[in-house]
Amino acid sequence: MRDTDAGARVRERLEKELPSGSGQLTVGRLDLADRSTIAAFVAAWQGPLHILVNNAGVMATPQLTRTPEGREWQFGVNHLGHFALATGLHPALAAADGARVVSVSSIGHLFSPVVLETWTTASAPTTRGPRTGSPRRPTR
Repeated sequence: MRDTDAGARVRERLEKELPSGSGQLTVGRLDLADRSTIAAFVAAWQGPLHILVNNAGVMATPQLTRTPEGREWQFGVNHLGHFALATGLHPALAAADGARVVSVSSIGHLFSPVVLETWTTASAPTTRGPRTGSPRRPTR
């Protein structure tokens, strides 16, 4: 997670609530918009991983924003980041012998079409989509 102090507080609370012997809870630095932090997180992982929940997500940013690699931020975090994390952790998931990967999503894609031109272009005219729709719909 981007804010490891906040993650540590949540871990401490969960450790108090879970029965003893529930397993180990780990907090590590991870920014799904930045593939270098994903690679570092994956490299630091030790042992099997029994469940991976891809739940982080961003939406409806007020302006077009890019990941460090130049991808549209919302697509980079919600899709490319989760993919890189899951495939990077594949050896640990396989070692768990029966691991599960859960990817949480929304129905936001129903409110606005995917606009391929905005994923990698330097700039694109945009307007906020309706409700949870894409904020990157071109205004042409």
